[in-house]
Amino acid sequence: MFIMDRIKLLEIKKLFKELDYVQSDFEYRSEIISEADTNFLNGVNSFLDGHPELKELYESKVNERINQFIHTESYEPITEQPQDDFEEQEIFIDDKSPKVKKLYREIVKITHPDKSDKKSHNDIYVKATEYYNMNDKIGMYQICYQLGLENRIEYDDKIEIQTRIDTFKGRITFLESTFTYQWIRIDDELQRNEMMINFIKTRLQ
Repeated sequence: MFIMDRIKLLEIKKLFKELDYVQSDFEYRSEIISEADTNFLNGVNSFLDGHPELKELYESKVNERINQFIHTESYEPITEQPQDDFEEQEIFIDDKSPKVKKLYREIVKITHPDKSDKKSHNDIYVKATEYYNMNDKIGMYQICYQLGLENRIEYDDKIEIQTRIDTFKGRITFLESTFTYQWIRIDDELQRNEMMINFIKTRLQ
């Protein structure tokens, strides 16, 4: 029985290591793309400046899409609804799951500024509070893993952890398919121009 419990614990550790990796990888790629987007679009605009007829066609198509979006959106006027006197006080609904509450209490016992003066604990406390507000059980489990509170992790939650891993993998695949990501990985100027032309073609379709 002890061996089986140990194997299950090792499986949980493996899952969290994989989750930490794919989450960090996603954040890394997102930051790169965010910083490169401006350079890519500036490159596209510079290319269009050198081809006035293509630029006119491109801007015309973009404006056409914008106008289509504006005219297909339905806007409903916002009207104030009368409130009864007994509705004047806000009603707060506590939508946190019991498990998230329990995990948060366990984490706070260690990381709250009144309990610890370590900066690392303070950072974890802030992150745990964010996860708590989002009712994010898997995020809370990640922090428990960091703090060595492995016995708080239920084995039945492995599926949810794996789902989170698969979600980040899917997001990474999408980022890798974007024009910006492919563009920054090209060193050859001719290939970069070809990538920008392909981007322009997609906007003209």
